[in-house]
Amino acid sequence: MKKLIATISCFFAAIFLVTGCQTTKNITTSIEDRVTTITGAVDQGLYEEVPEKDRKAIESAESRLAFAAEKFKLAKLKKELADNRKKMADYEEEIEKNGREKAEATVNLLKWEAISKADLGKPDVTTKTITNLKSKILKLDADTIDIQAKMTTLEGRIESLSQEIDGQTQKVKVMETEPAGAAVKSEPKASN
Repeated sequence: MKKLIATISCFFAAIFLVTGCQTTKNITTSIEDRVTTITGAVDQGLYEEVPEKDRKAIESAESRLAFAAEKFKLAKLKKELADNRKKMADYEEEIEKNGREKAEATVNLLKWEAISKADLGKPDVTTKTITNLKSKILKLDADTIDIQAKMTTLEGRIESLSQEIDGQTQKVKVMETEPAGAAVKSEPKASN
């Protein structure tokens, strides 16, 4: 009797396993199909089976895609360059702000040193204020040096981006003059 129950249990376990595996496979296939319909991704294996004569229009569309990708790359480079130039302007403004604050601290330091030399005011307050102003001036100098180092690095990146944009612009111009690029240029835009 125990053997019969064990055999029946094994039988049902096998059925559940096979059914479960088949169900999992069906779910996986269903998910893959839905992803494909959403993304529009092409199964290259299936595409390879398409006859050569039916691929001519696709080659033209692929050329337009390549052209659009290069123009998009150029636009991204231009945006990155603009962002870096903005950052450079921000650094320049920060340096000038530090310069103004340093000049103001220097004037105040000279005034407090004159007060101290004339033995006016409270000596402990005067000494502490002079020390704080000297510390502030040193900190402003250090901050300015740090910003200048960042600017030097950023200047190199801006130069590099400018050269990359020039090269990408030439690449796009060449593609515009090629047959597929010319077709893209003269092709009417789709309306929404």
